[in-house]
Amino acid sequence: MASSAYGSCSRIELLLAQVKAEFAGQQLEQVDDWQHQWHPPSIVEVQLSELQSLRQTLNFLQRKHRTETAEYQSKLRNYEEIILCLETKLASRSSITSTAVRHDSGSSSDDQQLPDAEQGNDKTTPEHAATATTTTHWADLPPEIVPGEYKLTGSDWYALFNPRISQRLKMAHRYTISHDDAVCCVRFSHDNRYLATASRQTVKVFDAETGTLSVTLEERHDATGESLIRTLCFSPDDKFLATGSEDRMVRVWEIASRKIRRFLSEHTAEVYTVECASDNRSLVSGSRDGTVKVWHVNRSKARYTFVSPDGISSVSVSADMAYVIASSHDASIYVWSMQTGQRIAVLSGPSGHTDSVYCLTFLPTTAACFASGSLDRTVKVWKLRALLGGGRPSSTAGHSGQSRTLYGHVQTLHGHTDYVVSVGATPDACWILSGGKDRSCRIWDAFTGELQLAIHAHNNTVLSVAASNQLFATGGGDNIVRVWSYSPLASH
Repeated sequence: MASSAYGSCSRIELLLAQVKAEFAGQQLEQVDDWQHQWHPPSIVEVQLSELQSLRQTLNFLQRKHRTETAEYQSKLRNYEEIILCLETKLASRSSITSTAVRHDSGSSSDDQQLPDAEQGNDKTTPEHAATATTTTHWADLPPEIVPGEYKLTGSDWYALFNPRISQRLKMAHRYTISHDDAVCCVRFSHDNRYLATASRQTVKVFDAETGTLSVTLEERHDATGESLIRTLCFSPDDKFLATGSEDRMVRVWEIASRKIRRFLSEHTAEVYTVECASDNRSLVSGSRDGTVKVWHVNRSKARYTFVSPDGISSVSVSADMAYVIASSHDASIYVWSMQTGQRIAVLSGPSGHTDSVYCLTFLPTTAACFASGSLDRTVKVWKLRALLGGGRPSSTAGHSGQSRTLYGHVQTLHGHTDYVVSVGATPDACWILSGGKDRSCRIWDAFTGELQLAIHAHNNTVLSVAASNQLFATGGGDNIVRVWSYSPLASH
């Protein structure tokens, strides 16, 4: 009985404890409510909170406004450019002379006195200056806003034609070749049947018409590591290929046997450029070591070694084998006699390039003109014979190697928006091709300097361009080669 009474008391005490706990909790909640009711946040705290909220909203609206304004202004500029291009084209049909159109189409002649080289632009009239500010714009417009008559489009490429001039060139995409690495060089054989590409340690030779792989030439290196092939060229009879590599070697390959027939090893740094001369016996190479070497392909010792103060990026030999020209990182172009080995001239100065000259090529079938491309974003066309005084260079020029005055003999082609790293020309010397870090290939009229079209087909720098009689190729840092057909329009 006593035990039962003791248990009842325990339960009563437990219930009382629970009631006390609930009452204490309710009391605390009432105290909190009372404190909040009778001690609200101060006016300053409320205003600060509201101000912070307003500031966040304002920042958001400002960011949104800036973004929408930038998009609107960009679209407005694009539409204004289209209108300007179309108006210029219509006006040119009725009242603008061919000379005016020439200046309005992406080139400027150096026939007038030019400003100092550091300004980086040729002198033009105010009217030409006004148009020069818009010359590059049409070539870089989004294709969706360009009228159909001025563009061609594919699934992953597009080309824009200059709306200011008559279309003189017909082109079409033929095929694309994928590689495992960046394509440093593309070249067509002299008979136009084959296309060779250099990528990493491999040269591949394709049927130019179909894109079918015909031959693979692969450099093999020991355990010291691999070396990239930077350049290649076909011999005039198309039986051999010469390659230049980062291992300082020039190799001469026999295509049919796929074997190396000659190693040329006098360079002390990477070989960036090689070119075969028209006599089918001579080969010219250029290196980062600042030397240009002229070789006889059946001998392992250079016939001549030309020296420049800075690295050599590109070489070219005139069709008549009179001249060797080389581009340099010091913004100069060097000219040597192929016959005597003497330096004839250094082409630089007020109307020369203002940054490293990365690429150059003689226009085929002539020693009179060559084209160059530079990190100053321009292509220049040089009248070499005129620069050297008409005929063969004088002995005075050869011994002095002095810089030449270039006024009147250089045409500057504006259009690229970044470094120009590759140039080429069609076999008939009518068209100049250029490729740049802006990922475009541009085609220029070699006679007028007018930019005919701009092709956007790579996702990286266009490292190399080349042309045959009916095709041209572009090789890019995006690991692909694109091949295109071209022909003059029937009306021209």
